[in-house]
Amino acid sequence: MDTRKKYGLSGAIIIVSCFLLLAGACEDSDRIEMETQIKNVLLDFNASTTNTVTAGTRSPDMVGGFGGNSYKFGLSVTKNGNATIPGSDDMTAIMSRLNADSPWIWEFRDNLNNPLIPRGPSGKPLKIKAYYYDAPSPGSGQIVATAFTNGIPFDFTQTNNPKQKEILYNTNTSYTIPSTGADKVVIPLQFQHAYSWISIRVTKYVDKGDFKLSGVSIDNLSGGWIKNKGKIDVETGLVMQGATVGPIGETRSPETLPVNPDFAITYDFLVPSFMDAGVKDEDIAITLMINGHKEVFPLDRAYLNQDGDKYGFRQGYYNTYNLEFNNSSLNMRLINWTSTTINGNFGAAPSVPTNYSRIDLRNGYYWGSLNKGTLLNAGTHLYDNYLTTVSYGGNGEYVPARPKPVTQGDAIYDDDENVATKEGVYPFFEMTTQDVSVEPVPWEDENGQLVAKEICRKYNGGGNRDWRLPRASELRTLFLCFVFNAGRQEILNLNFTESSGNREKLYWTGTEVNENDAWAVFYYNQDDLKHRGPMISTQDKRMKLSVRCIRDVR
Repeated sequence: MDTRKKYGLSGAIIIVSCFLLLAGACEDSDRIEMETQIKNVLLDFNASTTNTVTAGTRSPDMVGGFGGNSYKFGLSVTKNGNATIPGSDDMTAIMSRLNADSPWIWEFRDNLNNPLIPRGPSGKPLKIKAYYYDAPSPGSGQIVATAFTNGIPFDFTQTNNPKQKEILYNTNTSYTIPSTGADKVVIPLQFQHAYSWISIRVTKYVDKGDFKLSGVSIDNLSGGWIKNKGKIDVETGLVMQGATVGPIGETRSPETLPVNPDFAITYDFLVPSFMDAGVKDEDIAITLMINGHKEVFPLDRAYLNQDGDKYGFRQGYYNTYNLEFNNSSLNMRLINWTSTTINGNFGAAPSVPTNYSRIDLRNGYYWGSLNKGTLLNAGTHLYDNYLTTVSYGGNGEYVPARPKPVTQGDAIYDDDENVATKEGVYPFFEMTTQDVSVEPVPWEDENGQLVAKEICRKYNGGGNRDWRLPRASELRTLFLCFVFNAGRQEILNLNFTESSGNREKLYWTGTEVNENDAWAVFYYNQDDLKHRGPMISTQDKRMKLSVRCIRDVR
């Protein structure tokens, strides 16, 4: 055995290993250096709302507008689930001004009351969680502005002189810092009401007899929809799991029921919102204490807010129920009911939403000879209920592959005949201007969770709760539209350009090929007049791809 050869080889191994280690170290150093070159941009904010109230009432403490000079928000700024700077995932933001003619000034503090200057990396997506709650001073034992990390507590169990405070939550939860080189960006916080506002007005049928009303409540007859204690999710404004099921009501000194509706006895409540297809007739009831006896008036679904096949009490809606007690037959009847959005405005001038762009394929676009597919009639919301899979009967039908490469005019693209013809295209929609998923995700994971669909279902951009995955036919048609209309502003806003980093990125659609595969599409563009358009392909559902969401404009 030649020991010299053995030792020589070992030395070579050591030398090569060291070289590789050094190379790896250099590579890590380069990566770290590149990361440090990403500019950290100062963050500022403005506050606006889709709706807010203009006046308070006896029971709820409603937000009446930012007419004062100082307001406190709970705020969280994160990237990939981590604070952008230490403490930015749990901040108190204070918006203040000297007087009504002065500009708003923002300052920020962490949960130990230390001052912060929030920053975020240029060109990177951020998660922005914020809420407004007129919180008391720390140390009072009540809710303070750092509660959003674990949900915002609410307790509506008190019936004697209840004090209900409204909560507003930010709907612009996704924000990407533009790569413009600016030293500061202003992030719009657009708030929405978390609760529904319910007003119950009671009179009697005839001016006869002494009937006194001493209490009113909203309650469950079945279903457990009304919850009176728990936490509100700051990202969605909805009740978190673990909340207590129970009535929301008020007890007062007995008041004599009037006949004249102008003098109706009025009770007002804030109710944690819910909209669900499982809500049935008479699940929910209004209960009244008249002369010490409980009178129950069940509510059919027709007297609730409706959104597609979902019923309940909708966020930001003001429902008024006019009830009449028939003091001859001792029963209740509903004279009428109304439902409107809570209106008004506060804070800075309302910002134009930046998280989605509106597209109307029905007119105004040039198509050449391209087959844009079949456009559904506006109002035909075919895909709103496509919440599960074809195999479970909740996602239409499979659309198997039928490749058909097409050359039409100057455009060359990989088309599929079934995708083009099997499903209609909703023509008037909004699409998110950035990916909703920070990282690529599977269509369906190994546990059967519909990850991509759930991301859109839970998304609440603009305060809307009807976001969904685009169908393959819809994403195909949208990218066909780009072929001849790529310079239009609403299309540029969608950020599928090369500079955005989203060109030739595969996006999931909601359309299935079979049990194991779904359709994906990317926008192909070689920056010439010939090689551009949608590239359509089938992908294993376990693949991790990007997600954009759309919603039908109503």
